[in-house]
Amino acid sequence: MKRREFLESTALVALATCGCLSRRRATSIPAGSETTQVSSRREPLRVAVIGVGGQGFVNIQLIRATGDAIVALCDVDETALATGRAFLESRRDVRTYRDFRVLFERERDLDAVFISTPDHGHAVQVQWALERKIPVYVEPPLARTLAETRRLHALARAAHVPLWLGIQSRTAKEFHRAAKCLATGMLGRLHTVTAWTNRPVWPQGIQRPEGTDPVPASLDWNLWLGPAQVRPYREGFYHAFNWRGWRDFGTGALGDSGCHLLLLPFTVAKLPPASQVACLKGSGAGESYPKATHVRFNCGATKRGWFGKRQEPGVTLDWYDGGLKPEGEVFGKVASAFSGKLPASGCLLQGDDGIWLSAGLDGREQWLALGKETRLSQLEVHPACREIMGGTRNIPLPRIFLNAIRMRMDDFLADGYPVAMLETILCGCVAQQMDTDVPLFWNTGKGRFEKNFANAANAFADQPVREGW
Repeated sequence: MKRREFLESTALVALATCGCLSRRRATSIPAGSETTQVSSRREPLRVAVIGVGGQGFVNIQLIRATGDAIVALCDVDETALATGRAFLESRRDVRTYRDFRVLFERERDLDAVFISTPDHGHAVQVQWALERKIPVYVEPPLARTLAETRRLHALARAAHVPLWLGIQSRTAKEFHRAAKCLATGMLGRLHTVTAWTNRPVWPQGIQRPEGTDPVPASLDWNLWLGPAQVRPYREGFYHAFNWRGWRDFGTGALGDSGCHLLLLPFTVAKLPPASQVACLKGSGAGESYPKATHVRFNCGATKRGWFGKRQEPGVTLDWYDGGLKPEGEVFGKVASAFSGKLPASGCLLQGDDGIWLSAGLDGREQWLALGKETRLSQLEVHPACREIMGGTRNIPLPRIFLNAIRMRMDDFLADGYPVAMLETILCGCVAQQMDTDVPLFWNTGKGRFEKNFANAANAFADQPVREGW
């Protein structure tokens, strides 16, 4: 790695945490110091990857590009393992495992582990790593349920072990420039956030298929189920991609896309967790998430953030998925910038003094209109943003994570994910599973729902795992 690229990536670590506060003293190293230069030439970190297909294979490519050593791969599917092993053919000593528990028992000197398995496996896999003091990089969402997410957060904080969420857009130069612009307070008090997505692009709103199919010879179905309750294997319904829509395995379109679309308001505006949530359209009982939903949250007032003082009212957050789109005059204004149609996915922030649109799932397009402006302009050309500089290059988040570990930048490594955003998203997933549009009340201090349908909601928030897991 070139020295300039290394120093630039470590400088971005502070931005990558997006304002999350650390409880520990910083041990960062000044750029350009002798220690920094020595650290950049240190021996490669020893990394394991759990979940080798899909995003896991993307992570393998990004890790290898850093020059660090992938010493172990783990996947319940031998086909995925073979693909990963073939890509790393230059490292003949890479070891492969089907069971992540065996990996952790045998690999005793890991510097980091990357986890990119289905959502239902995250909690137990992350916990095994944290208990062994191994820094973790896990694909979003952090876990499948509210209780799992809170337990992992508490464990990481108590063990002082880095735990990062793999939201790539948070290191994009467009995201950082947008964050700097919004931090000036140009929108005034933020009062409404609206996000929408065309996902799911996998089946939802369906019932469990009857019957059973032969399990492929390459797949260990019992290990794939892991902590989930046993069910028969059905070809094409669960493994390897369609698990996202099933409540036992995934978090639906909200859990999949929400961590990307809602990153800006929760990390820059520092929205607190939702205190109230209701699924206004599309909720219902069943084993898969609804095909399309409209979920409304209220995120209470906070004394932190650029959008208002402690006495200000909370922020209303609306979520639409499955192709449902928000309506109203302001969205007509947004659509006019895109040939009369809203982007397939986006997040709109509305303040007293203007609106801001992050278009697309990865937020690479940023638009705004301030005051009485009738049309949205792209960030790059709007007069209010022209002089505000952002990141100079897009550096992959895994590289920043590994460099921060290498340089022992503890303050930057702490709290590598927005807790309030994860709680809010998973509260929405609970509301989607309830067969009612009555509001649910979430008490983040106690970690439980109260008042309306509290028992049923809390049963979704903390679900039992299979015996032995």
